[in-house]
Amino acid sequence: MNPLAVTYQSLAEGRAAFEAYQKTALPPKERPKLLAALKRKIVLDVYKNAYKPDIEKFKQSLQTTERWLLPEGNDLYLVLMNEGENVFSENLTRRGIVFNYAIERRPNSDVAGLTIKAVRNNMSNLVYSGSVKVSQPAPDQIDVEIPLSQNMGYMWRESKTDCLKVSVSANLPTVTVQPCGAMGTFADASHGIPPAELAKKTGDTFTVKNAIRSAMRQFIMGYTKALKMS
Repeated sequence: MNPLAVTYQSLAEGRAAFEAYQKTALPPKERPKLLAALKRKIVLDVYKNAYKPDIEKFKQSLQTTERWLLPEGNDLYLVLMNEGENVFSENLTRRGIVFNYAIERRPNSDVAGLTIKAVRNNMSNLVYSGSVKVSQPAPDQIDVEIPLSQNMGYMWRESKTDCLKVSVSANLPTVTVQPCGAMGTFADASHGIPPAELAKKTGDTFTVKNAIRSAMRQFIMGYTKALKMS
């Protein structure tokens, strides 16, 4: 069986497959590429749904028990921290300002931590700290709520009533956006994006991650006044 076609459940299982693969008669020119590809697959299989503490433990293990994953392991750590299903970040540019948001979600949890930073003149400032709430009222619908969170000087206070609700349907190419309570007062249509373009879903697959990404695009582009920009 081709080890690159296997789904690995643990690093121990992956290591056994990797060591066996090393002993096979691989084409000399392709050998480094094939071994690197197997390392990458093993790590992404095991940690694709991992939460941040588990990813940090993985990084530490690269210097002890899992050195066999080097040097690719260091790059994979960065991939997991930015492109995982439950821990990911993304840059969105709005009128020349780069906004970087980061999501941290425990596997299968309906709440994720959210931070947003604005990058201007090579300086990064925290402009939002709160949470994202996810629900799935139907198999073909995912709702994402971003509660309004305001900086009180020494802490961020999250509202229980004011939020932006974004509904994503598996069957529609666009999302539905509903500001609740005071969130509506922070709407800002000066983004310059045609409404039909802004309404499009993010990502090609119907997943919680892409639903959150769609909601974050609506929030950052259309409700920028809710961010603490000064």
